Amino acid sequence: MVILKKIFVISIGVATGVFSIWLSTIFSIRLLALAVSSLPIILLLFYYIVQKEKIDFLNPLLIFSLLYFLFFGLGGFLYEDISNSKINIAALGTILGVLGYVLGFLFVEFTINKNQSVKRKMQSLEFENFSIKRSILFEKILFAIGFFSYVIYVLKIGGLPILMGNLEQARVDASLQGGAYLRLCVYLLILSAIIGVLNIRLNKLIVGVKNSSSVYRFWISVLAFLSLGNRSPVFNILFISCLILLSIKYKGRISFLKVTIFSTIGSFLVISFVGGFGAYRVLNTETFYSFPEFRPFIENKNYIGLSIYLFKHYLLIGYNNFLNVLDIVPTMLSYQFGSTYAQPILTVLPGQQFTLDMQIKMALGQTYLGGGTVPSVLGEAYVNFGIIGCLIVPFIVMFILNTMRYQFINNPSPGKMIIYIYLLSYLSNCLLSGIAATSVFPFVAVSILIFYHIYVCNFQHNNITRSMMVSNISSNK
Repeated sequence: MVILKKIFVISIGVATGVFSIWLSTIFSIRLLALAVSSLPIILLLFYYIVQKEKIDFLNPLLIFSLLYFLFFGLGGFLYEDISNSKINIAALGTILGVLGYVLGFLFVEFTINKNQSVKRKMQSLEFENFSIKRSILFEKILFAIGFFSYVIYVLKIGGLPILMGNLEQARVDASLQGGAYLRLCVYLLILSAIIGVLNIRLNKLIVGVKNSSSVYRFWISVLAFLSLGNRSPVFNILFISCLILLSIKYKGRISFLKVTIFSTIGSFLVISFVGGFGAYRVLNTETFYSFPEFRPFIENKNYIGLSIYLFKHYLLIGYNNFLNVLDIVPTMLSYQFGSTYAQPILTVLPGQQFTLDMQIKMALGQTYLGGGTVPSVLGEAYVNFGIIGCLIVPFIVMFILNTMRYQFINNPSPGKMIIYIYLLSYLSNCLLSGIAATSVFPFVAVSILIFYHIYVCNFQHNNITRSMMVSNISSNK
């Protein structure tokens, strides 16, 4: 029976692939890229249906494939300037990227399968050597450093960017004026917030008492980033927090009904937040009033339409910027051979250090409001290694994610969970910008989370404390 199910799944894959190639001969390579980028997510969902399993939402292939399809498959298909001479190369890069991350995923699957001790499903979190007191203390220290830096940052720039005129440029000017060191410290509020969510749930589970102070620190962190006019940190906090809470409650697997409900609610909130916050930035930047694409919405006070337009534009950013990279590499910007992945580290040095996004913006001669031109993960790969980089980089990313996933589900602990979920969120969401496009913070964040794991998950409790923990966990179940 199992063999028949596997044959059925493989048949669906082959049929879908043949159908996609047939469509591409009738239409274009862009349609082939759209179809190919949708294959992994479709086949994975079919696998869960055929095997009658709950959906493993911590499977990196699920989230990564979905976002890859949105940013490159759908984004490329919706791209309107089909006369662009590089559009076929971008479509080829999209297809190679799918091949790369699928091979990276399967490589780990086949390698891990040789180890018979591997657990295919996440077990209960291991609390025996976990200290909730140390975890809360760690959260408090990160929050204190981050919030103190936030206050100094606001005083240094002379106010809250969200309340300033010409918001789109004001937030960038504030970033430059505030300084890289100070802004890096402010971003510790992200780590404080996600560790705080973990503490809120585990304190209730282990001790049986609600940890209200972590709740306050969480929302203060969210409001602090909103006041700086930046949506990405807020989105990361909320996205990671949801994954943490769902992971603890459902052990990483939920039914199709719950997936449908959560994804519907989540999609509505994401579209509202991304589009709505983008519309707020446009309406508070007077320079945008003269832009032809924004003027009809502003004049007619069609703010919902503006939000939807900006969300669609958000989906196109990665693909459009990938095409921009193809226009300037290697004619105006030479191949970097991997050096751009280390460039964010240089931003902590004195003076203004130009990461890849600013180099691309200057090479294109762009003068628009805001920061640099993010290359997307495929554009970043192309800058470094050419078209073959579009296969190599996704392969490495998925290899890392799937390896970390098995490290977590084989020996689940709160520390490993938060490291894996942070990496899953970051490496999936950075498809739009690039792995190392703008900031050194992700490198710092992973280092801090590794230290957090060592500090709180290798703590030796005495027998009395251990007995109390086991008793509380049992009663809470």
